[in-house]
Amino acid sequence: MEPIIDMTPLFPYRFIYILATSFAVYNIIHSITKDKFHPAITFFSIVGIRVATSSLFFGKPPYDIWGYPVFSLILIFLVSFLTIGKPSHKFIGVIFQFLSYTFANAVASIFLTLRPSPELSAELYPTENSNLYHWDEYLTPVLSIVFISFLFSGILKLFSARHTSLHNKKLYAYLSFLPFSHLFILFLGFYIPSNITVSKPLEISFSIFLALILIFDCSFPFVTNYFERVEERNIQMEKEHLKMQLDYQQTAMLTEEKKEFRKIKHDFSNILTTVQGYIEIGKPEKALSVLQNTYTDLTGLAGFSVCSNETVNTILYMKTQQAKERGVTLTTEINEECRVQTNDYDLCRLLSNIMDNALNAAAFSDTDKTVFIRMDITENSIHIHSENGFKEQARKVQNTDAHGHGVGIIKDITKNYHGSYKAYTKENLYYTDTVFENRVAKKK
Repeated sequence: MEPIIDMTPLFPYRFIYILATSFAVYNIIHSITKDKFHPAITFFSIVGIRVATSSLFFGKPPYDIWGYPVFSLILIFLVSFLTIGKPSHKFIGVIFQFLSYTFANAVASIFLTLRPSPELSAELYPTENSNLYHWDEYLTPVLSIVFISFLFSGILKLFSARHTSLHNKKLYAYLSFLPFSHLFILFLGFYIPSNITVSKPLEISFSIFLALILIFDCSFPFVTNYFERVEERNIQMEKEHLKMQLDYQQTAMLTEEKKEFRKIKHDFSNILTTVQGYIEIGKPEKALSVLQNTYTDLTGLAGFSVCSNETVNTILYMKTQQAKERGVTLTTEINEECRVQTNDYDLCRLLSNIMDNALNAAAFSDTDKTVFIRMDITENSIHIHSENGFKEQARKVQNTDAHGHGVGIIKDITKNYHGSYKAYTKENLYYTDTVFENRVAKKK
């Protein structure tokens, strides 16, 4: 039995279908790219070209089968203008939205073959409006397109979340699969036994529940987009705060060195006179001792200029001050064969967490309050090796709070640079080896 009225070309039913397909397209494209302008501009631009292609091709055989392929071709140019991302990612997004649309229509066809016949629907849900017996023929494709888009967007989000500075990117990717599971609610609706009568309150409750699910699903991409923007702003503020902190510490270092050099300058003439006097009276060993003490003072001033990278110098200066305050002896060694290319933000977080973990562990030790840090900087890689004393009980406590969080940060950063982090104990010492590529991080 065919529908008495073909609802699909009528407003608002056809337009609702277009909105569903446009939402699915935006959901998939946005999962691997960013909006160049406001999200609403991207979304309604997609709606516009979908309306245009639908008006040109829908209901005009044999050209109607070309409606969506033409829409996808136009979408390539639209996405290249309205989104930010790699060209390959934009192209993959367009391909995936086409695959999602095709797959959704196939699933909808399968569901429609499983639904009760209109005659059985008339027995189960008697109504004066016989068109409602064919409502599922319209609603099933709409819901399938929306729900299945989350399957493809989730796959793309997991792909783009492999290397990113956003800590919750993977969480958002896994949550993207949740709306896809709502497809099974639609699926179960086709298996209501014919001997079960659904009461009117239950039917209304289910309709409200389904409407709430749709509102949640359709708002999901926009809500996650908001939280991602907030996290990006927080990371940018953290970078600016870190830069200000490094600048302040570098200024403090220069101020301290300037004061010490003034003292040396004031005493320098007296030092030379003393050395000359020792030499004249035949005591060169005394003259050598004075010169050695002067050399020690001078090298102590420049003790934190251990390499050409100011970030490393500043971090070592800061951690040396912290080590003194905590009664820990800190020794550092830098082997620099090439300039550091890693950006200051990642390098600061990485080196700071490694040294913080080592200093914290050594501070709790009752027998060995020493920390040794060695950095080997080559053209291809950076290797940070640490050794420190520790107290086993204190280390277990630290691993449950900030210490464990610090290790997580180290692993995330090294993974972004195709590196590795390894920790082990040997002869009452705690060792870590952090190796990563000496290069600028790729922007995602």
